[in-house]
Amino acid sequence: MNDTPETDLLLSNQHHDCVPFDDSCGQLAELCRKLERERDEAIQQLEVGHVLNSGLSIKLEQYQRNLELIAEDCESWLNSENDEPSVEFIKLVAKYAREAIK
Repeated sequence: MNDTPETDLLLSNQHHDCVPFDDSCGQLAELCRKLERERDEAIQQLEVGHVLNSGLSIKLEQYQRNLELIAEDCESWLNSENDEPSVEFIKLVAKYAREAIK
């Protein structure tokens, strides 16, 4: 499969009254092919990056929510709204945090 269809299409549609296709045109054609490949690769990398960034955004949102829950539990404990002994409470928060990052 040809990886530079746009450049090849333009070269195949040359008008016969144009300057003859010589070595300098060949060099220009290769440059165009190279640029077309680089453009296509950059687009592909952007698309992959977008997918990866979407996944990272979801992960960050999950981590943020987990931190919010831990902060809420800590505030409740500090306000005596939770009657767990301090050591047990810290163990529970640590366990929750470990499970949340898996």
